[in-house]
Amino acid sequence: MLFPPVCHSLVLKVASKCNLNCTYCYMYNVGDTSYMSQPDVMDNETVLDICEAVRLHCRKHKLRYFDFIFHGGEPLLAGKDFYRNFVDCAKASIPARTRLSFSMQTNGVLLDEDWCQLLSALHISIGISLDGDKPTNDMNRKDRGNHGTYDRTIKGLNIAIAHPYLYPHLGILSVVNVFSDAATVYNSFKSLGVQHFNLLLPYGTLNSPPPGIYPHLKKPETVYADWLIEIFDCWFDDSHRPEIRLFTSIIELLLGINNEFEYFGKSKIEYLVIEADGSIEPTGALKVCGNKFTKLGLNIRTHDLDEALREPLIRLYHLSHFILPAKCTICPIRDICGGGHLPTRFSRKNAFNNPSVYCLDYMKLITHIQQKLWQVLPEDVTAKLLKVTYREMLAFHNEYAQLRKIYGH
Repeated sequence: MLFPPVCHSLVLKVASKCNLNCTYCYMYNVGDTSYMSQPDVMDNETVLDICEAVRLHCRKHKLRYFDFIFHGGEPLLAGKDFYRNFVDCAKASIPARTRLSFSMQTNGVLLDEDWCQLLSALHISIGISLDGDKPTNDMNRKDRGNHGTYDRTIKGLNIAIAHPYLYPHLGILSVVNVFSDAATVYNSFKSLGVQHFNLLLPYGTLNSPPPGIYPHLKKPETVYADWLIEIFDCWFDDSHRPEIRLFTSIIELLLGINNEFEYFGKSKIEYLVIEADGSIEPTGALKVCGNKFTKLGLNIRTHDLDEALREPLIRLYHLSHFILPAKCTICPIRDICGGGHLPTRFSRKNAFNNPSVYCLDYMKLITHIQQKLWQVLPEDVTAKLLKVTYREMLAFHNEYAQLRKIYGH
């Protein structure tokens, strides 16, 4: 039974402010102003309520693991005592049979030796946001004075790399910038000495497309697929390649291996977001759909996690790879892309009943990776692979568009 899903992770917006002002940030720069009503930092009462709600949820569903992901804003702005108190509270509240993990996504600018020692002692793994080489990163990742942040992030990254606990878990999250040189970005990743990366497509909707996508064109371009394909080819041919989760996830899905990947596939998305004031929300990326779009009237002080999971928008997000737009239900690669990330399907006219704004890019990237696998895998494996070319996918896309014009839906 698909519904209700359980919650295995909480993304905690422990600090509602940020020391950077990234141009693409869904928290501050897409028109959602709800952050203005949030407290600067999550208070102790909210922490206690979170730990109690997780305790009850783990007991009810007999969960073997639960993940806390510290986010923001910039989570380091919450201060060191916040993390000492939170980890102590979680460990004291939640039954020992449930394995707990703690992680953080930070811009890295405030990382220093003291922070890294504390994070190591508390076993909080970290991911650092960095968009590639210095010119690429500093196009969008600027501070409040409009200065680039690359050098300060690299300084924090290098301190973290020197810590034996932090280094093996350390990952880089990079937002794709199609106006940069893909090969240069890949080589910059390689030079960092980090083994785990992920590439994130900018959040956008059909009404507010990501940079470089122009839906009004008669022949839309696939700039994101083209950029990612260039990176993929560098990575695929590299005998000492790092992990890039976007690519490994697509490969696994093509080979019939399902995985828990938020953006593709056939998995339920089993996490919730808790804002600094205790508000319970689906993914923050849905803020691109409209001002206060994620405000559902739920709060950890008054609602438990199971109640939140029954709320329609949260339910839709958790099952978004199963509740597909009409076109996606007959698409040959629906089990691979899973309709893509829910926010990218949104339009003011049809809500989420649209193919993703990245639909053509998904088609081109996935079929390219499929063809690469055909070239290197044995026949007994490739016989089980999806067999469809990008040209065939494009014909399917165009035929569907013509049918919609004929039948008016």
